[in-house]
Amino acid sequence: MKCPNCKAENFVQTEYECEEVDICKSCHGIWLDAGEITEIVENRVTEFSKEDIQETIKNAFMGIPSVEKETEKICPKCSNPMNPVNYAVDSGIIIDKCPHGHGIWFDDGELEKMQHYRDHYNDKVWNDQKKLTNMVKDIKAKDPEEGLSLLMKISLKAFDVIEHLRKLKK
Repeated sequence: MKCPNCKAENFVQTEYECEEVDICKSCHGIWLDAGEITEIVENRVTEFSKEDIQETIKNAFMGIPSVEKETEKICPKCSNPMNPVNYAVDSGIIIDKCPHGHGIWFDDGELEKMQHYRDHYNDKVWNDQKKLTNMVKDIKAKDPEEGLSLLMKISLKAFDVIEHLRKLKK
């Protein structure tokens, strides 16, 4: 397999987040075969420092780095040009996906940044959900009718958001 970044043929397999991944010995980029990203994201084995996560989030919404716009990466499995994708639409973390679904390429450090981004928003959603649950409980305790009405409005909005996300995935 040729590295999409440095074109060298020196991948080594190593374990990362309980998954076997291919790392280029020259540029330290990581190739994930189809499906491996799901396992890595769900495992959450590695704990990242608050500083690393904050640095990644600070750089979100900065657009696509110019170096990413200039570099075409080739899939090491099928030799077709890969599609650069801004992870989570606005993260500024550009990953390269094989157009035929063979896998995803992460330049050095991008996989960790993607995990920082995902961990931050997963934790934020969890904290927001806890706050919202407590707020609904408080309102429901004061006025059961108003609590049920508020809960229904929140549920309908959540379904709208989920439907919107499903459409984005397609």
